[in-house]
Order: sequence, then structure tokens, then C-alpha cells
Amino acid sequence: MVKVRVGWALRGKPPGSHDDYTILRSAGRAFTPEDLGAILSRFSLGNPPSARQDGPGALPWVTVSEVQDAERHYLGLTIQEWSPDCDAAGRPIAVGRYFYLPYEAVSDAPVRYQGIYRELYGRDLAAQDGELVVDLPEASAAEQAARIEEIGFEPAATAAALLLDGPVTVTGGGAVPPDRRLAFFDAVAALLPYGWRTRFAAGTWHDNGSRHVRLAFAARPRPGTFELSWAAPREPPEGAARAREYLTALRDLTGGRRRTLTDIVAFLAAERRPLAGADPAEVLRILSELDWPVTVRRAAQSGRADPADLRRLFAAGRFRELRTAPERRLVFNALVGRGEVADLPLVQEHWHEAGGDFEVLLRMGRARLWRDPPAHGGAAYLGVAEALGFGGPYLAGLIEPPRPDERPDERPGGEAAIAELVRRDPPGRYPEAFAALVANERMVCELLHQLALDDAGNGNGNGTAEWLTALASAAPDTLVGPFRAVLDGAGEPVGVAALDRLAAHGD
Repeated sequence: MVKVRVGWALRGKPPGSHDDYTILRSAGRAFTPEDLGAILSRFSLGNPPSARQDGPGALPWVTVSEVQDAERHYLGLTIQEWSPDCDAAGRPIAVGRYFYLPYEAVSDAPVRYQGIYRELYGRDLAAQDGELVVDLPEASAAEQAARIEEIGFEPAATAAALLLDGPVTVTGGGAVPPDRRLAFFDAVAALLPYGWRTRFAAGTWHDNGSRHVRLAFAARPRPGTFELSWAAPREPPEGAARAREYLTALRDLTGGRRRTLTDIVAFLAAERRPLAGADPAEVLRILSELDWPVTVRRAAQSGRADPADLRRLFAAGRFRELRTAPERRLVFNALVGRGEVADLPLVQEHWHEAGGDFEVLLRMGRARLWRDPPAHGGAAYLGVAEALGFGGPYLAGLIEPPRPDERPDERPGGEAAIAELVRRDPPGRYPEAFAALVANERMVCELLHQLALDDAGNGNGNGTAEWLTALASAAPDTLVGPFRAVLDGAGEPVGVAALDRLAAHGD
């Protein structure tokens, strides 16, 4: 339940008088009696039948409406029915009871128009002092979805879609009880963003009334409106482009894309920003957000995913809306496959949940090192691999010779960048990486080169001796020996023959 303060107005005329209809009593701080009279006139449904009679257009009539002042939006509900009294001419008096409540009071706790109606219908405003304080029941998405299915998805969805292009008249619904017509308005509103209520106006029966009532039941189509047959709703006409697109999207969501009606209602109910002045195209954009993860997945599948979309998908956690593990893995590997260092925090955060692929991360890390030195981000990639528990295999994969598609000759320096990563840790930390190192003579040479340069004038404080000892036990002596002889400082001469054997290992 949500507790709400409700302003109100009672419109009619004194019994036995010759007066015109006017505001007899009112309460609420937002509007003056003059304002209230103008509001009721703006959303008038027309003149009721002259006698108390049954039939499709018989009272009570119920109008749901919206209005705003300089500060707030308000939702309104008018109940028009016959009083037991007559005027001086003996004509029955139709009494209108208008209620309004701040939109912000129910924006975080969705309510139904039918719930407002049932709470306020029996209020005796002739004896009321001050605003009403009422408890309105919140409407769950599941409850709303059930109501839509009961009313009929097609008429409700068609009406919601048509409202994006213009006002709508529901014909052929004269036998529908007024309470069910109100339930239909709730079904229509639930298939639009909740903020649309700040521009939603509907009437249970319209007879030459105001054009500001955008959705109404009537005996015949109102001029300038789309006709919706209650018994057999038709497709929106060709000129109603937004309506056709929105209805197609709603059908697609409830069909091929496996979204439940409850999912759709809950998503739209969360869109609470007032839409009173928004372009109706904004509603299309909002609905597209519901299945946006599927749109991103489809783009990733075709290799056309926008990097910004991939980042947002994981930053917002919306990848979880994809139903299967292969779908989540596809978009995640698309993110990893962008090869952007800025994406690595997201990669590390969601690796296990999204089903990261080691080979994709390794391929991107290698591409960074072979193609993009010196700003290669290699340490960042390796740091992620280590945090995820496969630092050794990852480093071993980096050390392997470049593949033809990595084109190391275009930007030399890949070996130097990898050697920087190798020598930052003791040689025994990752056995698989050390094994890959001694199998790649070019990488051993680059490592020895860096050790020699770093060691010059600095003693053996950078792990040089430890590395030389480890390499001497596994790499060819013809490769390691000359470096070790010089760097150990033992005085052993390095002759021309030793240098020839060293040069045989390559440039």
C-alpha cells in the first residue's frame, strides 16, 4: 500500500435551482475552484443522456486524466453519475467528483487506475473536510500481466501503440461494463512506460466531448482518431509508422525473443520519468532498451557490435539477461576481442560468470605486444591473467614465436616488450613460462640483452645472476656462455670462436 494525499472537487448544481453547473466544494492546495472547473471542462466526455437510462452510454462515466502546475504532475480521475436530485426544471442533476494526486507520490509505487477508482468511488464529498488521505494498493508486474491477458493482449497492445501516433476511439465495446473498460485502460497504460501516465487521458464513454481525451469508448469513431474495434482489432494503418513499429516490437518480445509479459510490464513500470512533453519516439527507444542485450548479441554475432555497447552491457550487468551461456560467452569474447586495455577491469570482473575464453585473451595480449609497442599494455593483460589464476600458461603463450598474422616486422619491439614481462619475476615462478622461454632462442637473446644493459654499472641487483644461472642449466651454452662470462666478471675471455657460435643463433 502507498499512502497518498488526494485533492478533490465536487461539480454539480444545487437541487431545485436554475444555476449552471459549477464547482460546489473542493479541497487541495494545488488548484483553485476556477482551475478545477477548467480541468473538468478540458477532459469532459460530453453531455450524458438526458434521463436516467441504461445502455452503452449510461452513467457512470469515468475519466482518467493528467494535469500539471508549475511544479508537479498530477494524475486525475473523474466519476460522473446521476444524483437523486433535480434542478428547478425537473431535470436530473449529474454530479462529477474529481480526484487528483501528485504523480511523484505513486511514481515509485505503481498503482492502477482501477485501484484508485475503487478506493475513491464511495467517498461522500458533500461531507468531506480537507484533502483525503488514502491507501492505494500497489500493482505488481505479475498482476498487471495477468490483467492484460484477461483483457486481451492484442487490443491492449494495439491501443498502446496507436496512442504514439494519435488519439484512439474504441468502437463495438458498448456491452463492455464500465469497470472492465477501466481495466482496459490499465492494460493499455501497463504496455507503455509508466511516465506516459503524465500524458494519459481516457474515458469510459465519449459523446461529443473533449478532444483532449486521447483514448475513449464511443458509439462511433471520433473525428481525427484511430478506430480500434473491440471485437476485432486491426493492424495500425500505413500512416501510423510509430504504432506499427511499437506493436511489432511488443509482439516480437512476447514471441520469438522469449520475454514474458511480466518482464515487459516490469521493465516499462520502472521507466518513471514524466513523459508529458517527450517525443513519442522516446517510447520506442525505451522499449528497445528492454531487449537491447539481444540486439548487442546479434551485432556481436555478425561482427558489428559497437564497443561502447559491449562495455555498457557488462558495466550495467545486463549481459545476465541473455538466456544461455553460449550467448553470454559470445558477447563477452567480443568485448575481450576488442583488445582495449581500458576494458580489462570489466574482463576480470566478469570472466568466470560470462565464460571467458583463455585463447581470446591470449590472442589480444599477443597482438598488443607484437603490434603496439611501446604503449602495449602487456603488464595489464598479464596482471589480469594472474588474477584469474592462469599467469603461467598466459606468459608461456606470450613467449611463443609470433604467428604470421601478428606481423612483427611492421613494428619491431615485440620480443623486447615480452622480455620485459618475463624478467620482472624470478625465473622459477612459472615453470611452463620458463620452458617456453628456453625453447625460443630469440627470446633468450632478448632477455640476455636486457639483463646485460640493466646490469651495466649496477652489479647484480636486478636478478641477473639468478637468471644467468637458471638459463645456463637449460639453454645452449653457446648462447648463454658468452653473456655469463662477461656478466659474472670471472675474467674468462670470450674469443672470436665463441662469438661466432653465438652469432649462429641468429641476428
